[in-house]
Amino acid sequence: MQEVEVTFGRAAQVWWAWLWRALLLSLLFSFIAGLIIGLAGQLAGISPRQIVPINMLLGAFIGVYVSIWILSKTLKKKFRSFRIAFIQI
Repeated sequence: MQEVEVTFGRAAQVWWAWLWRALLLSLLFSFIAGLIIGLAGQLAGISPRQIVPINMLLGAFIGVYVSIWILSKTLKKKFRSFRIAFIQI
């Protein structure tokens, strides 16, 4: 296994592979969860002022979880001229 230099281009490839997936899925899952919580809250007669902070907190937790999940997937991805490998030192 040959070690390659970490260049701006390679770092940008890894960053972009992570960013668009994490952003897209975080927004999608947060929207779905917010919609469900919002509709359930409306049906239960809970004020929107009480629902919004819950949705914001839930969206933040979803965003963190999805970002870490996508990062683990990105680290396993094979890029054009390299792949990322963890080696024990």
